[in-house]
Amino acid sequence: MRKSQNNRQSIKSYFAKAGVKFDISEDAWHRQLERLLGADRFDEWQNIRMQRQIDGFDMTHEYQMVESAAEANMLFSMQANVMLAIATWIDTHVSQHTDEPVRIYDLGCGGGALTSWLAAEYPNACVTGIDAIERFVDFASESVSLPNLGFRNWDYREAKPDELPKGDILVSGFGIDFSACTERFSLESDDARELAFYAEKKEEAISYFRRWREICRDDGLLFAVLRTPIYEHFLAVIDAAHETGWSFVEDQSTKLSVDDETFPAMTFQASNSTLINEEQAKAFWIAGIVSERFDRPFLDTMAVAMFNVLNGKQVTQTESKVFDDGHTMVTSIGKRPF
Repeated sequence: MRKSQNNRQSIKSYFAKAGVKFDISEDAWHRQLERLLGADRFDEWQNIRMQRQIDGFDMTHEYQMVESAAEANMLFSMQANVMLAIATWIDTHVSQHTDEPVRIYDLGCGGGALTSWLAAEYPNACVTGIDAIERFVDFASESVSLPNLGFRNWDYREAKPDELPKGDILVSGFGIDFSACTERFSLESDDARELAFYAEKKEEAISYFRRWREICRDDGLLFAVLRTPIYEHFLAVIDAAHETGWSFVEDQSTKLSVDDETFPAMTFQASNSTLINEEQAKAFWIAGIVSERFDRPFLDTMAVAMFNVLNGKQVTQTESKVFDDGHTMVTSIGKRPF
């Protein structure tokens, strides 16, 4: 297996040539984006972005105003380090399955940097980038030409186009732009599958994973990094995958930590399996957190999950308070010998 470090710098250089800006401050990014868009369109973009943060709608509104590959890559540059981490992880896994000719789909390909990298790196593979935003597909198609590379416009919440053959490997870096959810829910992580939030996110994820399963051959693979910031959302996603014919391959999955964010990097196989139990799911979710984040406070369900799995803890004091709106705050004080 190729070591991920070996290709990380190569991928970074490739992305930079495609127009992705690395090691750029937010202020510098804003200035360069304003120069590209012009003052009026930059103001329009800021208004759209602010409204998205208030109303919680998806990124499509921002993406739809992009008019060139340069603008698209500049827009993506604010998360360049995240893109690089995702691409490196995906490349490491894809590299193990390309000795024979394979068909690869990049789901949510955006500007096509990862898609074209995979095509250039693995000439035995037929690589197709898929995106719901037609202008992204146009920009990507115009930016690079390789005999084993193509791009396709498809909103994969909709039915699979008949002419799209089944693939051997599917990859996706943030290929689902999950909707916002303001639902307040219990901190009792033991009953996550009973929560309205969980049900909502599972239903949303099912619509994507079902279509992805339709374009993957039996026993094919899916390597996906998705934004699921809390445990209940992660559980909803892997349960949605299970329900639509995917098996979660835990020993080939991990979590990527970049710029103070952590994302599950998940491997699935197109085959039926038993439903993962919550203890197993929580163990995966919190793996490595103590060593990585011991100097930070744990909040919300993460705090409860961490507390529940700590061995040898001694609770010395517990207090609870019920607030006027009905939610309860529980404070437990104790110690754990090391």
